[in-house]
Amino acid sequence: IALDRPDIRDFLVDSLNDPFVRARYGAASALSGRKEISATGALEDAAHRVVDGHFKAVAFRAAKNIRDGVKKPKEFQELRSRVDKIIEENRKLQDRLDKIEQKK
Repeated sequence: IALDRPDIRDFLVDSLNDPFVRARYGAASALSGRKEISATGALEDAAHRVVDGHFKAVAFRAAKNIRDGVKKPKEFQELRSRVDKIIEENRKLQDRLDKIEQKK
């Protein structure tokens, strides 16, 4: 099917940063519908960058739906959970470091 082409995936990932809100929502929805496992990182990055709380929820939910839709071995799920915790801790530490640097 022509819709499975990598350039379409790349277009949708690029659209997550579109200045038009509806384009971002549509891209997140399309990536979720396509079960693009390789786009989960881009969805989460977009959710952290964008200020709009509704889009954050949609992007995080889309990434979660993609992950939940893919059957994985239990060991992989545990590993993924640990990696997610490390990523979140890293983001928090980075935010704290940025605040400390701003005070200087």
